[in-house]
Amino acid sequence: RVLGEVDAVGDLHPEGAVAEVQAGDRVALVCDIGARFTEDAQTGFDAVRVLTPAEGMLRGLEMGAPWEDATPDSVVAEAGGFVVYLPQPIQRDGVKRLRLRLETALYNAAGEIAAEVFARGQAGFPQLVVAGDVSEEMGTNQLRIVATAQGSVLAAMEVEPVAFTPQGDAVNDEVRIDYTLLKVLDASEVSVEVFDLRGRCLWRAGPSGRKAGRHAVLWDGRDQSGRLVGPGLYLVRVEVETDRQREERMACVAVVY
Repeated sequence: RVLGEVDAVGDLHPEGAVAEVQAGDRVALVCDIGARFTEDAQTGFDAVRVLTPAEGMLRGLEMGAPWEDATPDSVVAEAGGFVVYLPQPIQRDGVKRLRLRLETALYNAAGEIAAEVFARGQAGFPQLVVAGDVSEEMGTNQLRIVATAQGSVLAAMEVEPVAFTPQGDAVNDEVRIDYTLLKVLDASEVSVEVFDLRGRCLWRAGPSGRKAGRHAVLWDGRDQSGRLVGPGLYLVRVEVETDRQREERMACVAVVY
């Protein structure tokens, strides 16, 4: 068997034995993986595939008992995660555990650091890493992480650039409106609207269903009829409605010619 457990850096024995992180923030995690060999024929592994709730990054590798810093042979990005090729194998008569230092984010109410191991150059399917007790230094015995207590579901709205020139010359022609949804279990209705300073809605995208995570909408400086708006300041509003609440965020953008 191959066991794994994960926790947040700085709190390796959390209350409730589950790692809690702030939803939407990049967070540093520690993931310990250890092998339990029960048969002489088991050959071990020298590669670990890691799947993270959002874009993940390897920040460090340690191996052995006691832990010693190690340099991976390579780290290869994949859809949903990455593969770490180890500098030495995990095997019955050698090193039996490793520690991955990760960085990722959690947008949902809960998520998991999933992992599987395999040996380079050997046929066969990868072996899934299951939750369990790898070391006394960590107290979760699980691969699950959860977001802190429920709060805002709409965060980190950004408008870039804050001034743009929609003249059709392919230079600074659009504004990008980014927003982040947190801890929504199902797709929530999101509307993105642009208002003039008199409060008139000139352009709208949605409402459309969006899941937890980062999202973006482009506005080309035209109203709902396709006509370019005049120069000046405009208000951008992102509004989300869930089964619990309705929230909105607003920002300014300038149209210049």
